[in-house]
Amino acid sequence: YLQDHDEEILHSLRVNLRKVRSLLKIFNGVFDEKVTLFFGENFKILANSTNKKRDLDIFLGFLSEQKHANELIYFVQKALNLEYENVKSYLSDEENYAFLKEWEIFLNEGEFYRSKLFDVSLSRLGSFKLRTLLVLAQKRLKSLDQDCPNESFHKIRIELKKVRYTYEFLSEIFYFDGLKKYEERLKDMQEIFGALQDYDVWLGILERLPEAAGKEKLESKIYKQIYKTREEILKKRLKFIKATRKISRNLKIYYI
Repeated sequence: YLQDHDEEILHSLRVNLRKVRSLLKIFNGVFDEKVTLFFGENFKILANSTNKKRDLDIFLGFLSEQKHANELIYFVQKALNLEYENVKSYLSDEENYAFLKEWEIFLNEGEFYRSKLFDVSLSRLGSFKLRTLLVLAQKRLKSLDQDCPNESFHKIRIELKKVRYTYEFLSEIFYFDGLKKYEERLKDMQEIFGALQDYDVWLGILERLPEAAGKEKLESKIYKQIYKTREEILKKRLKFIKATRKISRNLKIYYI
């Protein structure tokens, strides 16, 4: 990324850091606890170093599609340029990701897997962990209503992300009807929750920007999008819960 400035490389880095960190958390009991905590925290710090840049990138893309937003685009572009320098500075310091060399050593040579569940079969442990995540997501979705704050929606977004990462990791292990269709439905639902998160973040960015032409109008537009997205989630959640319950039941056969 530092050589080519290819944003796809940075995006891929972010996704893979999140996936590895999620899997370390999800498969708690398989890996050494101290090692898991060490790497999990370092993966989090490295991923977080790029968060602001990602948010500004996405927001700038949204602004470029709006009318009369030139002044706002100017301010956001300046902030993005500054954040790019911050990311470049952080990633240029090899000390900030030196732990990745240790990670490689642990994967190849260490006692990383020597914890209480290290010898449990992947199909049995994976199905149990995935079903646990599905049940939790199902319960939280069921409790969701119009009075819930956006924060409640965002917590479910994180749960769905964990479900998807876990499923992708284990997708070659499970075979039963409806799984592929559920994967598509899960992706769709996660993207809707992700859009809601983005709208919330954009409002925060706008609050920190100087007054500019079209700012209030844009805030109003984003609030409307938040309302529409929340309504879409609430409308789709019951069918999604039903589909989740079906997948959850099918997973039980792998560990009972």
